[in-house]
Amino acid sequence: MTPESLGRAAALYLGFVAALFVLRKILPGPTQQGQQLRDGSRKTYKLNGFYMLLVLAAAIVVGQVRLSIRRSVVGADRAASHSSCDRRR
Repeated sequence: MTPESLGRAAALYLGFVAALFVLRKILPGPTQQGQQLRDGSRKTYKLNGFYMLLVLAAAIVVGQVRLSIRRSVVGADRAASHSSCDRRR
């Protein structure tokens, strides 16, 4: 474990938590009233967890696809550059 990998992991975790917070506020969803409180009032809750799951899963899939495409392109470029440099006559 290096400081770079630890920093990257912390950034990903904090980004995930921030995304949950932002999505909780902006995504629509049905509302439901909670149990009656001691003062007789009820809190209202927005039920949008499933929509948050779908958005975050799509973001993860898109990120993985972009990362795999970038790795394959970089890998092909590196392989081509190494093969042309290593040719000896």
